[in-house]
Amino acid sequence: MFPYISFLCSCYATGCIIFEIKALANILSAIHSSFFIHF
Repeated sequence: MFPYISFLCSCYATGCIIFEIKALANILSAIHSSFFIHF
């Protein structure tokens, strides 16, 4: 049972990392597009 729990934790951590990267990419693209609108 314990290896299954650690497997779930690693999957959850990977999902969080992917979600954070996507959120960061969205923020960077928004900053990038607003930068080009201003200049």
